[in-house]
Amino acid sequence: MSDERREHERFELRARGELNHSGHVATFVTINISAGGLLLRNDRNIQLAVGERIRVSFDAPSLAPAFAIDA
Repeated sequence: MSDERREHERFELRARGELNHSGHVATFVTINISAGGLLLRNDRNIQLAVGERIRVSFDAPSLAPAFAIDA
């Protein structure tokens, strides 16, 4: 039996984007995406609080038009 506990398959996604939080905007690079979430590379060590509302927007022209996700 596999130790993998992920519910959704992940897909590699290399795209630049923006993370909007608490009135601040930071750029980032995505690593992968799934139906359950998005993994971002946090080179700037941005600190987010549990439950903090954020907006993630990015553009991956080879996949879809630019879009944003509120979380």
